[in-house]
Amino acid sequence: MMFSLINLAGLAVGLTASILIMLYVFNELNFDTFHEKSDRIYRMFSFDLIRGNPEHALKEPFSIVLTADEAHKIFKDEDPLGKLIQYNNQYTLKVTGIIEPIPANSHLQFNALISFSTLYEFDNVYLDWDGGHGYLTYVEFIPAFDPSSLEKRLEAFMQKHINYKYNQVGANLVMMFEPLKDVHLFSSAMADLATKGNLKNIYIFSAIALFILLIACINFMNLATARSSKRAREVGVRKVIGATEGKLRRQFLAESTLLSLFAMILALIMVELVQPVFNDLVGRELSLYDAANTFLLAGIFVLIILVGLVSGSYPAFYLASFKPVRVLKGGFVSSRGKTLFRDILVVFQFAITIGLIVCTIVNTSGKLKVFGNPCCLPKHFPFIFSIACSIAIMTRKKDLGNCLFISPC
Repeated sequence: MMFSLINLAGLAVGLTASILIMLYVFNELNFDTFHEKSDRIYRMFSFDLIRGNPEHALKEPFSIVLTADEAHKIFKDEDPLGKLIQYNNQYTLKVTGIIEPIPANSHLQFNALISFSTLYEFDNVYLDWDGGHGYLTYVEFIPAFDPSSLEKRLEAFMQKHINYKYNQVGANLVMMFEPLKDVHLFSSAMADLATKGNLKNIYIFSAIALFILLIACINFMNLATARSSKRAREVGVRKVIGATEGKLRRQFLAESTLLSLFAMILALIMVELVQPVFNDLVGRELSLYDAANTFLLAGIFVLIILVGLVSGSYPAFYLASFKPVRVLKGGFVSSRGKTLFRDILVVFQFAITIGLIVCTIVNTSGKLKVFGNPCCLPKHFPFIFSIACSIAIMTRKKDLGNCLFISPC
């Protein structure tokens, strides 16, 4: 009983760590996939408006749309539509809509949207073509459209209206269309509203999760096969009383698979207990049971079944084939080949463990920079072209927090 509990706990802890890490990885890889038509949207978003008219909510100057959380924070249980809000102690804004809370895997994080036409009412706001890089544009293309064909045609436009000035100081702006799904991990824009991820970190964390899972699975299989060799006499007795090889094989495979399934259930419980602390650590609101993580859950289940079958294959196909007379007379000797295989797995397991420990020490000592991106301004840096919807970032205000100015599309 104690042996089974130790084996169960070892696999469960390894699964828990791997699941939490892969949750973070899957969240990073699935940024902005919840938007409608995200496969042909280039920096455009679609958030559900739960109150107000989507056609007119951000059409007039001094209109504002709040997230549901922000509306509740300001107005409590009152109806926020039509209410007035003071912005920066200078401008009065009218609430014209309420949207759902922003998903955690959105590169845009805000609590209010202000109509872009409001900017024209502000003093000292330059809104001409060459007015800087404070405006990001989001465009939806028709199906099967190739954005690169339009980028080539816009080179002459850029030279005529913008680059003729920048060329005088040795700079040149290049228009580019950036797929929405690439913004979080692959964006090359210098001025951005996005909360960007780090692709290098994704590779590192994926490798760590894989190695931890390998260690847990190897340990589980080694312990299972080591224990099974002590059951040779049980096999002999059961064969004497009429058990067939097929029945014994099914029993060993079922026992191992059930034990691995129990480990998965225990790991899922541990994930739920540890997840709040893990979310605080990574700064994300992650949940294993989001629709985006269906593939992850299915993969874990298939892996657990596979681990159970592999670890149960030794007793199922090796011990079950022994002659009962030989086993009962003490003629059973563990195969050198099987022992060598387990020894190789143990060495491999310890090699991975030592490697992870060394990487942890090196990273902790500051010799390996996992986070952070060097910032530099190349001569030909990307400029996000403005067509349909423009957004300008505003600094944090006491009244409203993070606000974006947006024009209706």
